[in-house]
Amino acid sequence: MTSDSNTSDLFSVAKGEPQRSTRGRPRKGSNITPKVHITLRVDTDVLEAARHSGPGWQTRINDLLRETFLDKNHGDTVRQA
Repeated sequence: MTSDSNTSDLFSVAKGEPQRSTRGRPRKGSNITPKVHITLRVDTDVLEAARHSGPGWQTRINDLLRETFLDKNHGDTVRQA
C-alpha cells in the first residue's frame, strides 16, 4: 500500500537533525512524567507511514499530538476548538 505524500511528510525526519535521546522509558527518579499506555485506532496508511519513518516514530507521534492539543505558552492547557 502506498501512503499519501502528505501523510509521509508528517513523519519525515529532517536531514542533519540528530535523533532524540529521550526515547524509551524515563529513568527512575527523573523529573519527566511517565507516559500512559493507551489503545488508539488509526488508519492503516497513517500507521504504516509512521513506522516507515524509522526509529523514534512513537516519540514523533507524541510530539505531533502535543503540538496539536497543548497550548504552546503553558504546556498543560488544552486549546479550545
